[in-house]
Amino acid sequence: MYEQSFEQFDEEDKARLKPIHAPVSGFGYEIMHPRGVISFPVTLSDGIHSRTEDVEFLVLLAKSKHDIILGREAIGDFNAHPSTAHGTVGVSTRIGIEIICINMHCFTTESSKASKIPKQIERTEPDKWVLNKKFPDQTITIGPAISEIVRTFLKHLLTKNMDIFAWKPQTLLYQTWVANPVIVPKNNETWRMCIDFKDLNKAFQKDCYPLPEIELEGDAVVPFKFKCFIDAYKGYHQIRMVAGAED
Repeated sequence: MYEQSFEQFDEEDKARLKPIHAPVSGFGYEIMHPRGVISFPVTLSDGIHSRTEDVEFLVLLAKSKHDIILGREAIGDFNAHPSTAHGTVGVSTRIGIEIICINMHCFTTESSKASKIPKQIERTEPDKWVLNKKFPDQTITIGPAISEIVRTFLKHLLTKNMDIFAWKPQTLLYQTWVANPVIVPKNNETWRMCIDFKDLNKAFQKDCYPLPEIELEGDAVVPFKFKCFIDAYKGYHQIRMVAGAED
């Protein structure tokens, strides 16, 4: 349920909202925290048949052209069978099957005449293109297989981000977010090459999926009788075979 629909409730119905602390992932993979969860009876009817079920709705702090969306759990409670191709929903009731149809007027639009598509120029040779006119000797090669639409978009993208390229050695700068290789001494007086990710981790965008804690990993193996620790670097996984089975 979206915010504009919830705001139409009276204060008594709004008071039935219960808090919830679980985030929701949207269609665009964005993370949203619901305002709460609310439950009330919903009736589906075609004018002759009807069915009522109690449905729980998550109230989202977002705007949408929809008021509410029935999730999979609600569709299962109604024993409904939607058909996007036919624009109908079939719901079983005690006295028969009700068929709910969408309002086709909402989907009626004026069709515009298709514009003529210009004839594509067939290219057989790569395109040598000068991105920065201050450095005409530095060209970019675009293959002939790329369509004109993609070619135009690519040139626009490169031109828009022309400042990120290093056109001369003096413009090369050390980036503070790179992961640098470092040499670390070992206990046996040898050296090991490692990657320092501290600067990269500081610059990278944080997400809500942290690495699992070691305590949780330990608790996860408690029900099992055996636990295999394989260290491929030291060769612990190389179990010697019986002499008669060796090839």
